Amino acid sequence: MDTPFFSIILPTYNRANFISKAIESVLSQTFTDFELIIVDDGSKDTTKEIVTSYLTDSRTSYIFQENQERSIARNNGISNSKGQYICFLDSDDYYLPNHLSILFENIKSNNFPVAFFHTYQKYFKDGKDTNTVFYDNYQNANISETDCSLLNNVWLFSPAVQTSAVHKEIFAHILFETSTIPFECYELMGRIAAVYNIYKIKESTVIMQLHENNSTIYDLKFLEGYKNSFNYIIENPIYKNIRNHIFVKDVFYDIYIGLADCYSRNGNRGMAIKYLLKGLNYKRNLKNIRHLLGVTKNIISIK
Repeated sequence: MDTPFFSIILPTYNRANFISKAIESVLSQTFTDFELIIVDDGSKDTTKEIVTSYLTDSRTSYIFQENQERSIARNNGISNSKGQYICFLDSDDYYLPNHLSILFENIKSNNFPVAFFHTYQKYFKDGKDTNTVFYDNYQNANISETDCSLLNNVWLFSPAVQTSAVHKEIFAHILFETSTIPFECYELMGRIAAVYNIYKIKESTVIMQLHENNSTIYDLKFLEGYKNSFNYIIENPIYKNIRNHIFVKDVFYDIYIGLADCYSRNGNRGMAIKYLLKGLNYKRNLKNIRHLLGVTKNIISIK
């Protein structure tokens, strides 16, 4: 196979019931100059048997590794890739047919820079669009271009890695963090946005499916992971100038009040009060005051 333009890295673990749709969404792309690298992170179900049926397509390869989690699987895929730009897809999500063609046309029109390109995603639950709205247009002449990029691409809106095309040269210097932090994509995005240009393509070309086994369900586990991830991220020196920015405060307010809400619903008054008080430290206006009052009422009513 000649050197492809795109390498798509698809990590998977025990996703036999989803992976066919993900693979087929890649193989049916209208832009065909790509390779698909499936990295199996030690699946114990029938994932290998399902993937094998697609290996007759010369663009597709399969790597099996012992279970080491998603970041190591992605890094493994990157190290085995040949493409000029690296894309990603999780095995329970899928591309729309024009995903790669839209990325390619935008990369081409910008003269193939060493940069990060991304489209947008739609979240589907039970086959229906959740109509999630994204905001990422913050501008402020009083802060540096780098800090503005960090605010846009991490704190205001972190692009889903599934929507991205990243020049391979970037991965010679920056890879996925392999410590056990959740939401490792936010951490990666921060390090990229601090150094390289980010090109936003205002089209939704990726479908991310919400289901009980993925990492984007809003519940206690999700929010605890969210909290740990952002506490880890904010310690990076690249954020020193914006740690007290309103967007950063808003993120932590939402996390802590969300945790207070979840713990109150679980009947854990102590933890609910703890996070309510933490959240109030970040409260700066009357926005969402009804939700705050509702959480407070739930805590008071715990027996």
